[in-house]
Parts: sequence; structure tokens; C-alpha cells
Amino acid sequence: MTYKQFKTNIKCAACVEKVRSALDSSVGQDQWSVDLQSPARLLSIPETVASAQVVSALEAVGYQAEPF
Repeated sequence: MTYKQFKTNIKCAACVEKVRSALDSSVGQDQWSVDLQSPARLLSIPETVASAQVVSALEAVGYQAEPF
């Protein structure tokens, strides 16, 4: 599967929990991941998911994402 990535302001495991329901709804459960070790805090999602959909879902819960 091909993925696209977004730079985010998701900083820790607690932040991941705050965005989990929004991303599960918009991307799909177990279809996304956040690399907390990366300085850019990269969010990876399947290529088939619309970027605007992910950005909107994160903004709705107080986070930001931009294509990486």
C-alpha cells in the first residue's frame, strides 16, 4: 500500500489519543500512524484518502497537518 505523509503538531502519546477518534472516522481504524520520533511528527495515511479530509478532521480536534 502507498502512503502519503503530513507534518503535524501531534507531540505525544496523549495527543495521539486525542486525535484517534477523528482519524479513525476519516481514515479508518488501524489505517494511519504518527511517528512521534520524527521532528516533523509525521502522520502517514493511505494514498487513497483525501488530504483535505484528514486536515479537516485534525483541525476539528485542535491539531494541524500539512503535506510533507
